[in-house]
Amino acid sequence: MQFVHHAFTSSDHCPISVKFHDQIHTKAPPFRFELMWTLRDDFSKLLKWLKKRDALLDYKRIYWQQKTRIDKANFGDNNTKYFQNHATIRRNRNGIKQFINKDGALFIDQDLIQQEISNEFKLRFTKNHLCHFDKNEDFRSISGIITDADNNFLTSKVSKEEVKETVFNLAADKSPGPDGYPAEFFRKYWDIVGNSVTKAVLAFFHSSKLLKKVNHTFIALVPKFDNPQSANHFQPISLCSTIYKIISKILATRLRSVLHKVIHPYQGAFTPNRFIQDNILLAHEIFNSFKRKKASNQSCRTIKSILDNFCTISGQFVNFDKSTFQCTRNIDRSLRGSFRGILGMNEEAHLGKYLGCPLIDGRVTKNMFESIINSSCAQLSKWKANSLSQVGRLVLVNANLASKGTFQMQSSLLPSSIHNKLDKINRDFLWNKNPTQRSPNLIGWHKVCLPKSLGGLGIKFSEVANKTLQMKLLWKILMEKDNIWVKVVTKKYLRIYSLFEHKPNSVCSWQWRKLMSIRDMFRKGLRWQVGNGSNIKFWTDSWVFSYPLTRNIDGHSNLDLNLLVKDFITPDKQWDVSKLSDIVSNDIVNQIVNIPLPHNDIPDTLLWGLSVDGNFSTKTATCKIIMLCNSSIKIWNETRYKDLNNPDKDVSVRNTTTKEEIWWEKPKNGFLKLNFDGSKIDGNKAALGYSIREHNDTWQK
Repeated sequence: MQFVHHAFTSSDHCPISVKFHDQIHTKAPPFRFELMWTLRDDFSKLLKWLKKRDALLDYKRIYWQQKTRIDKANFGDNNTKYFQNHATIRRNRNGIKQFINKDGALFIDQDLIQQEISNEFKLRFTKNHLCHFDKNEDFRSISGIITDADNNFLTSKVSKEEVKETVFNLAADKSPGPDGYPAEFFRKYWDIVGNSVTKAVLAFFHSSKLLKKVNHTFIALVPKFDNPQSANHFQPISLCSTIYKIISKILATRLRSVLHKVIHPYQGAFTPNRFIQDNILLAHEIFNSFKRKKASNQSCRTIKSILDNFCTISGQFVNFDKSTFQCTRNIDRSLRGSFRGILGMNEEAHLGKYLGCPLIDGRVTKNMFESIINSSCAQLSKWKANSLSQVGRLVLVNANLASKGTFQMQSSLLPSSIHNKLDKINRDFLWNKNPTQRSPNLIGWHKVCLPKSLGGLGIKFSEVANKTLQMKLLWKILMEKDNIWVKVVTKKYLRIYSLFEHKPNSVCSWQWRKLMSIRDMFRKGLRWQVGNGSNIKFWTDSWVFSYPLTRNIDGHSNLDLNLLVKDFITPDKQWDVSKLSDIVSNDIVNQIVNIPLPHNDIPDTLLWGLSVDGNFSTKTATCKIIMLCNSSIKIWNETRYKDLNNPDKDVSVRNTTTKEEIWWEKPKNGFLKLNFDGSKIDGNKAALGYSIREHNDTWQK
């Protein structure tokens, strides 16, 4: 619809004409089995069934949830309005109103748009003759990787049980292919269709032939941007039939057992314990090192030769139109033009993003991470808040933080301004507030973000979530010595000093300096299990308590901080009590001698002391950070002491507020410790509680 204002003529009114555009006619969608149908065994009684309100609500919720393609969002109630609105917006967003082809021609007619899009993607999926595999390449120098045992397993006969297990491991409600049936249909009615499905799958592995209809695939175009208009604005994905998915899943499951052999360790994905974030972290370190390198025409020719050889051997093709290079300030301008000619790439002042994360090559600004803010605003929009209950909003806030910010948080520590904006977006959405209006919240955000065990809602502070994910990198440095990124940073930064002794400087990459800033907080969660004692520092490591022994010593200047635990273990694997008594109190000696020593010479084990299995977890790290950073936590290091020999004499009274974890320290021998706290109930009433204990933990009444 278009409104046109015309000029004044003889009247004092301005005429307006309305032009109606031709209605977009869409073709009928292909058949698709709806998951809501699985709620009833007999479809013939569907009308009677719809009269029941509870069943109708389930019917509506599952129907609209399938239409929205929302994964992992169990909102705790029906929220049908939310699913309906989301499905409507999704349909409007995915509609192609106009299309611009590669020649710049604009198309509005739907039939012409369909034809142009088909031509574009047929050309894209056609073999590129410039990219080929050289059959004359000599691979005799490469030794065999797949053993006979591996090959026997890969080619072994597929069983009926393997087919059924594969079907039940498929995602239940993923978009179906041309057959229209999702995996949930086959699981629901396996007793009816299971025999036929199994025969069809086994027939393929027996004959190596696949029916054309099974091999048919829908190409779905997922918009990369709002209002897509060209083929480059879409991401094509294949929607295969369920039989095809079962066959490919069986093959993928078997290949998974040998992928670690055929994929090079430098490849950071596709195999267990390898993550794409390693590539991003490596990119930070590589480009940081390049800043101090001197480029030349010969180095550019070497890079170009490596890329050409890669294309020849792999059969793939590098798109140099999308590739760029960057020069440091010490490169002469005349050389830069020569580099462009050799590499066939354009020069850029900034490298932009790599795998969705910005490459930091200079001063860090909040604009580098603005995309996280924009995606969070789109995810937590006002219409969604109006359509969801508070329980639904709570779930969506947690899902938003887990999906939108986590990827970049795993690779770098975001600026504080970004964290504040993310918390504000989450806060406004949870309370369904207008972001432009200022109004008090019902409950303080620091209370809302407490764990559920402490009375909160379990929402994570953005900064806390970021730090816990960065702590995983510190844990990886300690535990995964064979990881490619760990090898690089160890050789680059940790050749002389350990992780906790290393002092970063301005030459280090920005990502590494940020990572080192949270070492002290991370170290508070570590705990050593004593083996031979050769790796544990007696004073500064946590091996007796959850904190170092230096905390129990008033002055540290005279301590030998290089002492190791092995210095206090006798040759017959016993604690040297006399040597321990010379430097620590009897209470600490008693704690140490209760630590069992192994009879064999086994190395010490570093554990994450906050989890049961000793492995790092973001959940326990979150609780640790909240305990350390919440300013409302008060610790009474010293309270009122009474001398047992002179009960009327007060020795000392002192209380402090600090950002440390809560623990209880024993009083000195011959003293009592009084711990107390009070609170106001209502009006003028108050309550007071206290406890008195001796140095041996005996309670006094």
